Amino acid sequence: MTASGVGLTDTVLDVACGPGVLACAFAEVARHVPGIDITPAMIERAQALQQSKGRTNMAWRIGNVLPLPFPDASFSLVFPRYSFHHFPDPKAVLAEMVRTCLPGGRVVVADVFTTDPEQAEAYNCMERLRDPSHVSGLSPRRVDRPAR
Repeated sequence: MTASGVGLTDTVLDVACGPGVLACAFAEVARHVPGIDITPAMIERAQALQQSKGRTNMAWRIGNVLPLPFPDASFSLVFPRYSFHHFPDPKAVLAEMVRTCLPGGRVVVADVFTTDPEQAEAYNCMERLRDPSHVSGLSPRRVDRPAR
């Protein structure tokens, strides 16, 4: 996590955190790391991982990410990990992430992006077979940076 630049004064939000793998890793170095996910079973897994690692600087919420239930400018880093393709409105989620990020903070999206329409259709077909909650692979044009 040191490569991320996150340190002891940072607050990090994991958006659609799933089982909390990355949130728990950030909690090794950050001051506070909450995670939010719509699936209760994922939050249960995240809590179990947190407990197994002995992290006390974390919090979990079950809920939708639209809108994010956090005040403006609350976090120095806001990120989702491989979850943007599950969002029907990724641009709105990105806007919420920017809203909750401190001025000068960072919003980082880690997901699969496709640029070729045929590649995107093949990817979407495969992902829907594997995971029915998949909405659509993203192209850089589909997720423009929202204004701050």
